[in-house]
Amino acid sequence: MSEQSGLPILQTHEASIGYGARLILRKLDFAVPEAAFTVLLGPNGCGKSTLLRALAGLIRPQHGSVLMNGRSISTFGRRELAQRVGLLLTNITPSKTVLETVAGLGGLVVSALLKGGMLARADNISFR
Repeated sequence: MSEQSGLPILQTHEASIGYGARLILRKLDFAVPEAAFTVLLGPNGCGKSTLLRALAGLIRPQHGSVLMNGRSISTFGRRELAQRVGLLLTNITPSKTVLETVAGLGGLVVSALLKGGMLARADNISFR
């Protein structure tokens, strides 16, 4: 449950995110609702990984904000943010299911996903 009921767990508000002078996402409003399985889909180069990096606090928006439970992630210390958010970018092989791909990531990842109930819900998703 989010610390401030009713607010998305993660969100961006008019965030412009990129690398140096090259903006990838402009004035993006995006929200991850509490207790939801959220999927980002889009073609190569549309900004999915850039958004995930910003949500994890690895890059900062050039304009706008990224919030966790209504609080700007720029106010979190590195340790506090690392305790709340993690990011694992991986390539999914079209011939494998999500379960097969996640199983290849290692026991700790699989254990964490099983504990949170996420793996059971993702088991039937296939990219075949």
